[in-house]
Amino acid sequence: MSALSGDLLGEVPATCVTQVGTVEAVGAVSASWSEALDPEKMARLGTSLYKLTGLETTRIPFCLTVQAEALGCKVELGKIDRTSAVVGAPL
Repeated sequence: MSALSGDLLGEVPATCVTQVGTVEAVGAVSASWSEALDPEKMARLGTSLYKLTGLETTRIPFCLTVQAEALGCKVELGKIDRTSAVVGAPL
């Protein structure tokens, strides 16, 4: 929050901008990709890297299929070792 407010920091926080729901995290917090539609499980998986490794990041939603699905694309939710994927377009 200090960084967002423009305050000086003692260190630059590290983050992962593409993914936080690793296979190891899924197992550790008992929340798989397909289960992460549940808000509680989504929050557990989205904050897992901070809780498991101290990496100062959280990320929800987990991928860009949310936008594609909203535009009418067919989406597969993925598995423990595979993220969601667009599998069909409306046109």
